[in-house]
Amino acid sequence: MSRYSVQANIEDVFDGDPLRPQVLARDASLVDILQRRSLLHPMKLAYKFLRYTPTGCSERDWTYQELDWQARSIGAALTHMGMFQKPVLLLFPSGLEYVAAFFGCLYAGAIAVPAYPPRRTRSTDRVQSILEDARPSVILTTSSIQATVCEWLTFATPEADIAVIAVDALEEVSADVWQKPPVSRDALAFLQYTSGSTATPKGVMVSHGNLLHNAALIRHYSQFDENNVCVSWLPIYHDMGLIAAILQPVYAGYSTVFMDPVQFLQFPMRWLYTISQHRGTISYAPNFAYEQCIRRAKPDDIASLDLSCWQIAVNGAEPIRTETIERFMETFAPCGFQPTTPRFAYGLAEATLVVTTPSQRTHPVMRAFDKSALEKNIVALADPQALHTQKLAGCGAPDLGQQVVIVHPEHRTRCAADEIGEIWIQGESVAMGYWQKPEVTEQIFHARLSESGEGPFLRTGDLGFIHEGHLYITGRIKDVIILNGRNHYPQDIELTMERSHPALHPGGCVAFAVEREGQEQLVVMAEITPRYRWQQNQLDGAATEIQAAIRRYIADAHDIRAHDVVLLQMGEILKTSSGKLQRRACRAKYLAGELNRWSA
Repeated sequence: MSRYSVQANIEDVFDGDPLRPQVLARDASLVDILQRRSLLHPMKLAYKFLRYTPTGCSERDWTYQELDWQARSIGAALTHMGMFQKPVLLLFPSGLEYVAAFFGCLYAGAIAVPAYPPRRTRSTDRVQSILEDARPSVILTTSSIQATVCEWLTFATPEADIAVIAVDALEEVSADVWQKPPVSRDALAFLQYTSGSTATPKGVMVSHGNLLHNAALIRHYSQFDENNVCVSWLPIYHDMGLIAAILQPVYAGYSTVFMDPVQFLQFPMRWLYTISQHRGTISYAPNFAYEQCIRRAKPDDIASLDLSCWQIAVNGAEPIRTETIERFMETFAPCGFQPTTPRFAYGLAEATLVVTTPSQRTHPVMRAFDKSALEKNIVALADPQALHTQKLAGCGAPDLGQQVVIVHPEHRTRCAADEIGEIWIQGESVAMGYWQKPEVTEQIFHARLSESGEGPFLRTGDLGFIHEGHLYITGRIKDVIILNGRNHYPQDIELTMERSHPALHPGGCVAFAVEREGQEQLVVMAEITPRYRWQQNQLDGAATEIQAAIRRYIADAHDIRAHDVVLLQMGEILKTSSGKLQRRACRAKYLAGELNRWSA
């Protein structure tokens, strides 16, 4: 049977830890843990935020005691406003204030809703959708962007009565008056909105118990203690950046050095320089980040970096390319990067974060499988040197009571050991469901096996199998496009395209991803309306104008680049008899070069 479950006594994970009584108490939360850290190690560094400028790098530090004081101050203010178990929208640039605001929500028993702040240079569709779905009565931000947030709010929802509070200007409520809220493990801690949709994001309801169990899982896998240092550039409003790089260090008692994601994107090697300079021992990133460092590294970089301190380099959040990690190890071996440092991980927001990752410091597990068999959902090992093979990354096994079941998605029956199926998950890290979406919650979070009724399970929509104790991911049932560590729903991109130019019409656009040079890249296709085609047929540059408009709208709305914009004659985009887009068939037609492209 394709079911792999390892039971473990959660108490064993905390043997010898002074936090053990607080962690195991039924009413415990991260509030108890941070307060305990503040009492035991008040002057220990909790966070260091780096900001790079043309003239150098500035640093801001907070100890555990300072973080606790900031969280109590914000928590007391939110309690005074009656925000217990009510949504609070967080709109911050990356920085210490974001961290304090999140913990402040936990200290008030409020429901934190992390998001990115509105900016004039980017689309606000996603954050407006979050605002409309969560319906917060309070927004937390900083004084530096408070006016911008208020201006956006007036436009986004002019009739709503929402208070916009700058956390760095709070004075009226003292941290000394804070009182711990009556929060149980079953209480809602925050909403993690899915990153893939800018039009209709769904809020994953993560409880305090979910956070504690996933934190225990991550600690069990990493075996880290208070002497470690996490280095991160990941966005705090995404699950991996928030949970792995911000919350997990508090849980385990070590320090975090982090920067704004934009500063990594501008100069990817800053990530590795920061690890080298601050002696980072653990860091998380999607596959594209490792690829960027390989491409940007120069001989002078290799000569000046010391990565011997790096113990765990987690690769997750998007499809893992084994060839990327192999080239990364080869490129940075002269810098002291150890072959046992890479760690592949599988997870998703609906399971809080981590589902599986190896728990031993060994060489990363990469196995070659017959590619033609994989395309038929069959598992067959192959000679790594043979043709038509695909090397996949082993992502470890579930632990601490988590279960992973491989299931036929149509029949909801268990797959055989050599079959690929949908990954279903059961355990204490599985979130409570989607905010205000009971029907979708029932479908995704309460699935049961047809032959036994066993459940409930979380349906991930991901395809995979288990081989020799490792979970392998082979693809996705759903059409989610993953680029640069973020999920994008194709229907949102298609809607953006339709609005980009009058030559395009509803239902005439399609978006999908293709693999190029070891990375997924976005390809979009659009049919040109007959009337526009006739009117513009004699005008030079019409195709270039339309393609430029599509690229611009996609970049503005989704922060991604369209690798190829294909304009088509009417009828080229394949649809079902009911008019639904056949994205996979369109992708196959594109890869086969069978498109009738339009040009003017």
